[in-house]
Amino acid sequence: MVRSQWAGVKVLQQQLFAMGSMLVMIVATWVYKVYLLQTCWRKAIFIAIVAVTIIDSIPTFLTIFGVVRDQYFFLGEEIASAVPTTALALIYSLMVIELAEPGQEGLCYGLIGTVQHASLPIATALSNQIFGLFKPSLSLLENYVTDTPAFRSTVAWSYVLTYAASLLGMCALPLVPRQKADVQRRKREWSPSSIMAILVLGIPALCLPYGVVVLLLSSQPQTACLRWVGGQGCDHLT
Repeated sequence: MVRSQWAGVKVLQQQLFAMGSMLVMIVATWVYKVYLLQTCWRKAIFIAIVAVTIIDSIPTFLTIFGVVRDQYFFLGEEIASAVPTTALALIYSLMVIELAEPGQEGLCYGLIGTVQHASLPIATALSNQIFGLFKPSLSLLENYVTDTPAFRSTVAWSYVLTYAASLLGMCALPLVPRQKADVQRRKREWSPSSIMAILVLGIPALCLPYGVVVLLLSSQPQTACLRWVGGQGCDHLT
């Protein structure tokens, strides 16, 4: 809603800037390969996450509070954030390559990719549930049209919560290897753990059905009003 209603982003401009960000990603990939390939992964991930958060927050908050509401200014974030986003994608690929045992590269990449994509439905479901508690409602178009100061503050706090959740993920950085040598050392010295295997497979197996159920309920007009899926309450069910 912030993008479409307040920044006034049109589809054509959005696609053009998306193409521009792809070109920036190509250049960023080359720069990382030539100059930053041996950089500490933890440090690179930390810098990239902080950079993405700052780059995204500047046009977002300026748009929310009506300081600058221009689609080109808002879309500039996509091109600027392409650099740290590319670094994150490359580090992810490098870690998978180093973690995989010879002959099991596809299995390792598929497992990690499955866990990563299984988190998307549960993340979306939790977002709907949490943001459904905000008042005035973040999902009603009328609130963006009236554009009151109180609603601006509500939208701003929703983004603060989003950025805080993103930064909270950096608490797991100590689990990330520093570089390729650290990966190989861990593979030699760390013994296999059945508990970790159960957690890696069990948590997504439990969370994925929950997320899918919430998303299915929120997509149906009859149940989208349920409060526990992010709705405003169903009068016809009371």
